[in-house]
Formats: sequence, structure tokens, C-alpha cells
Amino acid sequence: PVLSEQATLDHLHAGQVENPAVGGKYGCGWIVLNTGLGPALTHGGSNTNSHALIWILPDKDFAAVACTNTGEDSGFPACDEAMQELMKRYAS
Repeated sequence: PVLSEQATLDHLHAGQVENPAVGGKYGCGWIVLNTGLGPALTHGGSNTNSHALIWILPDKDFAAVACTNTGEDSGFPACDEAMQELMKRYAS
């Protein structure tokens, strides 16, 4: 496997740079946060045609992706709302 050492995986999931805008750290493509549900990794974005949002809560054994098929401004809030519901149901 490409990630054959635990230290490599740990580095990829560790926050590297403080990001006050989100209240956490940025590292290797992820926003790394401490939440009420434990540590979290998240990333969201758009390709102008769709929106996607991923959250991983390792301590809760939870990971989910919410996607839209629209690039409209309403796309990201829709992903966020769906993710909140998934977390409420499956990670709380």
C-alpha cells in the first residue's frame, strides 16, 4: 500500500497551519477541527457545476459526503444542511 506507515497517515490528517477563519487548522487538504463530537476532518468545494462536502469524525467511526448537482449559491447550504442531519442521526 502507498500509505504503509502510520506516521504518514497521521501526518496527512494533522493540522499544519492555524486557520482562524474556521477555528481550526489546515493540513494536507483538510480543515482539522475539534468539535463537540471529537476531532474532525472536513473539506468542501465546488467546481462551479456542483458542490461537495465531506466530514470525517474518527472517534465516532463516521464519514459522510454530501453532494449537489448544481453550482448555484444554494448548493453549499444544502450540503451543509444534509450533513448536519446525517451527523445528528449517525454521529451523535
